[in-house]
Amino acid sequence: MKRSHIAFAALVIVIILALFYLNKNSQTKPIVAKVQVSAPLSHLELPQYNNGEESIVKKGFTLVYSETYEQPVWVAYTLNLAKLIRKAKRSDSFQADRDISTGSATNKDYTHSGYDKGHMAPAADMAYSAEAMKESFLFSNISPQKPKFNRGIWKELEEETRSWCREFGEIYITTGPIFTKVLERIGPNKVAVPSKYFKTVLLYTKNQYWAIGFIIPNEGTSKPISSYMVPVDSVEKATGLNLYFNLPDDIEDEVESARRLPVWLLN
Repeated sequence: MKRSHIAFAALVIVIILALFYLNKNSQTKPIVAKVQVSAPLSHLELPQYNNGEESIVKKGFTLVYSETYEQPVWVAYTLNLAKLIRKAKRSDSFQADRDISTGSATNKDYTHSGYDKGHMAPAADMAYSAEAMKESFLFSNISPQKPKFNRGIWKELEEETRSWCREFGEIYITTGPIFTKVLERIGPNKVAVPSKYFKTVLLYTKNQYWAIGFIIPNEGTSKPISSYMVPVDSVEKATGLNLYFNLPDDIEDEVESARRLPVWLLN
C-alpha cells in the first residue's frame, strides 16, 4: 500500500474514533450538582400559582390565601442582611386582612381557642420596616399553632433561618400549613387547625443553589430541628406545591432531591 493511502486510512480511523468519543460523551448525563450559575435568578421563593388562586403581595412577603381553611396556603419571602437590621418594634396588633376578597380570619376566631396565632413570615424577619412589621400581623399570615410548637421548635427554626441568612447573605423562604389532616376548626369562621407545617429554604452560594425542607407536626417536641429535615421533593408531595419552578429544570431537580448538604449547619 502506498504511504499516502496509509496516511489517509489512519486519518479516517482517527476521525471515526473522535466522532465516537464525542457522541458517547454527549449522551452522558451531566452531574447537575456541579452546574455553575453565573448569577442568582429572581422570585425563586415563589411557588407556581394554581388556576384561580389569588396572590397577595405585601411589603415583605407574598401569599396565597385559602378561604376553605381561612389561613394562607403558603407565604414566601426573601431574607437578606439588610432586612436583618431591626428598625421597627413588634406591634402585636393582629388585624383582619382587607386585601382578601372573601374576608380573612379575625381575632374572634382565636379568642379562647387554646391556640397561638402563629406567624408564617415571622415578625422578627419583618422588623426592617414598620409597614412590613404591621403586615406580618395580618391574619392572612397567621395559622393556629399549639403553644408548645409555636414557642418551641417553630421559633427555633425561624432563628436558624436567620443564622443562615447572616452566614450566606440572602435566602429564599417558603412556608405554610399542611392539611393532610385537620385537627379541628376554631372560631366563627371555622379556621382549620393543621396537623403539620412546612418550611423550605433555598440559597445561592459559590455559584450553586442549595435547598432543604422541613415538615414538623403541630405539637411540642424535644427533638432537634435536624430530625425534621426532608428533601424539598417531600414537601411538594405533602402540599401539592411546585416549588422553585423558576430554577432551570436540571438545577431544580438536583436541589429538590437533596436531603443533607454540608452547607446546612444544623446541630
